[in-house]
Amino acid sequence: MTDANCPAGSGRRAENGPRTVPSGTVSGARTLDDLHEQGHLADIDRHFAALVEELDGGAGTEVALAAALASAWTRDGHACIALPEVAGGDWPRPGAVRLPDLEPWLEALGASPMVARPGDGERRPLVLDGAGRLYLERLWTAERAVARALRERAAGADSEPDGLDTALDRLFPGTTADDRPRAAARTAVRRRLCVVSGGPGTGKTTIAAAIVALLIEFRLTAPARVALVAPTGKAAARLQEAVRGRHRLLVPAMPALEGFEAHATTVHRWLFSRARSRSPIDALILDEGSMVDLTLMAKVLDALPAGARLVVLGDASQLASVQPGAVFADVCRAGTGGEDGVADASPGAETGIRAGSGGSSQGAASQAVADGGIGVTKAGDAPATVSSPLAPCVVQLVRNWRFDEAGGIGRLAVAVVRGHASAAVEALRDSSDDATELRPMTDPVRFERLATAFADERFAPALEAAQAVEGPGDGVPPLSAFRVLCAHRVGAYGAERFNRLVERRLGALGLAPAHEPFYPGRPILVTRNDARTGLSNGDAGIVLRGPDGRSRVWFPELEGSDGRPRLVAPARLPPHESFFAVTVHRAQGSEYDEVAVLLGPAESRVSTRELLYTAVTRARRRVAVHGTEQSVTGAVMRATKRVSGLWDALAGANCRSSSPRRSNRR
Repeated sequence: MTDANCPAGSGRRAENGPRTVPSGTVSGARTLDDLHEQGHLADIDRHFAALVEELDGGAGTEVALAAALASAWTRDGHACIALPEVAGGDWPRPGAVRLPDLEPWLEALGASPMVARPGDGERRPLVLDGAGRLYLERLWTAERAVARALRERAAGADSEPDGLDTALDRLFPGTTADDRPRAAARTAVRRRLCVVSGGPGTGKTTIAAAIVALLIEFRLTAPARVALVAPTGKAAARLQEAVRGRHRLLVPAMPALEGFEAHATTVHRWLFSRARSRSPIDALILDEGSMVDLTLMAKVLDALPAGARLVVLGDASQLASVQPGAVFADVCRAGTGGEDGVADASPGAETGIRAGSGGSSQGAASQAVADGGIGVTKAGDAPATVSSPLAPCVVQLVRNWRFDEAGGIGRLAVAVVRGHASAAVEALRDSSDDATELRPMTDPVRFERLATAFADERFAPALEAAQAVEGPGDGVPPLSAFRVLCAHRVGAYGAERFNRLVERRLGALGLAPAHEPFYPGRPILVTRNDARTGLSNGDAGIVLRGPDGRSRVWFPELEGSDGRPRLVAPARLPPHESFFAVTVHRAQGSEYDEVAVLLGPAESRVSTRELLYTAVTRARRRVAVHGTEQSVTGAVMRATKRVSGLWDALAGANCRSSSPRRSNRR
């Protein structure tokens, strides 16, 4: 991930550096061509800008530049570009191209037939809102649809069914009325929207199981009309396993669950099935909500009947979705009244917002000023309190059950999510707690040695064990309790290089012959959704050789249509790759006994606070971070900020969060 003002894909640089343009002006198509040639703009950005300029009559270079940047910003995960934060500054770095000043830039956009304003009623390629945020039309439409649907779903509450407190006593014995897991379950029964945020081990899936049990117990839904979904196959499998296991324990206290077998699927599979058959649904339980991007959330809300309940669970401190938007974080921020970020969702946090608290936030009062017919919100001096209709629907969990909050992983997670770099380094350096460790990895040569060492010590024994396994019934798959997580996907510190190095070493040991691509024990990662096999991007399997000598790929976290273990012939696999390491993004929704985190250089913009927090909290018992104190400090201090207007729309504010102010981020 790159800086918010430097889009992804900017790897190339011209040898002589970018040309400088006088302040407040741009030099036309040549500027865009230079930025494209230097790698700051991708092909699609340049072509989109050219199309907009052509349709605009060729009169507005400022409009073409804005179009190119709006396109480029989306690859960094932003829903839009906040022009007040970048106007008049150098981009993509000091001394480079000088962007237009705000007022003439807004005036040019306001006069362009390619730019719509909210409420125009016309579809145009770009949309400029009252805070100076410029959107691609599809993302503006998705953001408005999500905001409208969530606000409508958050409105009003049902009366409590008789006996709810008694049922909650059975589900959460020994708790009081304001206990947060109990409050979350109550919220889901009374409202059509319930959002539960909490760090790993705070009991989110346990709450999901309790919510399903309550809805069935009080006949608010039939078992067949509850859908359990998650963004990835791994996360869906974990959700299904957790709900099933919890329900087996609850059957004696809640006989209505007798015979109910929970089934979870991926969000995409659920949307596909909804498109084919609009079967009745009363409740949708969506886990790992932080991984759901803006466009996907819009599709989910559109497919969900207006009267159905939506329960979204996730961790607002984790990595946001790969695609544009930070929907879950924006929802939590609006519901809890966070001004500069979401309330602390870290393990062991002492703060949080209870359901129904009516959270509020302090923000700058706004006054609209006209610049060439463009209304822009400017910050005033008087504070204004804004209360979101989502406040009663958002519940923050704070107690951790997975690992000791005062122990190494808990201390490290708290330090990282709160931005305390020195405390994070101290937790890793604490020799009295072997749950966390910082191991030196200072250059690509050490990275290669590390891959070789892991191949010898970890992966070779696992492949040897896999050769003795003839089927799924022979035990758990090797490496299921250990995972290497890389901050980078490509490059000298990337997961792809790590996997090549490990496989080359295993080949030298005779365990991964080059002539036998599906050798026993090879870990397989599916990289594309495939309706024919039912496999999804991110599904993980392992190659096993049966008694007949034929190889099959076993997907331990998936079931066949007959409920038996999922085995797929290698020839039927969709696009896939070997994985001995995965990126931290890929690991979201997973947990392992032990995790090794490979950070990379201290200056890497990919390594962020959210990435490091997500990585270390995948571990149940032990995490080793391979890097330097500088790389840990750099990651902790490099917080991700995604630009959008969703928080404003959800919080009830009128374009507060993107008032025209100069950003220091270049």
